Amino acid sequence: MLLLGMTTTGFRLVSDQELEKIRSADQGPAIDPAQVFEQRLVPWATQRAMPLSKVLAAIDEKGFTAACQSNGVQTSQAFPCTFWVKVTGTVKQVARGSRVGRVSLETDASRQVNLMVGPVIPGTAIRDGFPEIKYSDFSNQNSFADFADGLNQQVEQVIERHGELSAGQSLEAVGAYATWDGMDRSIDVVPVALHHQEGH
Repeated sequence: MLLLGMTTTGFRLVSDQELEKIRSADQGPAIDPAQVFEQRLVPWATQRAMPLSKVLAAIDEKGFTAACQSNGVQTSQAFPCTFWVKVTGTVKQVARGSRVGRVSLETDASRQVNLMVGPVIPGTAIRDGFPEIKYSDFSNQNSFADFADGLNQQVEQVIERHGELSAGQSLEAVGAYATWDGMDRSIDVVPVALHHQEGH
């Protein structure tokens, strides 16, 4: 197949191969979500994360906007604020009735805390909470969305590597809590690191 292309002197025929090269050049280099997750995001999040109880206390004391500015990540008003949190607690219930699975934890937080364990991880909290990767790094909105999906797939692998989750287990997790106002009745955390609590 040949297509017409504009040149400085008029039109010329463009082959399928040339068209593919043009499209590839526009897209730029692909960003590997697995590599970003393991090598950059998890170490960064682990270092930045605060105990969830302290994050909630900061929201109560400072107000949501100030707490987000000092402790959270919000790239624009189009996205919620993402807080990177550390959660330690005992599994109360494992709810796998839907593909968006949740593990309810007994913690020292003042509200119900859930870990999102899939097999489907909803939302874009992981992508939006990592400021080192921006929308401008991608050629289009679809690529940006695909990157978020790729990061969520890495979360699924974290859950799978951990093994079976059951009531009574003591867990430590580092994850993303995305919120518009900090007033959620229950806290949904997307984990990027998950371990058995030492001594249990």
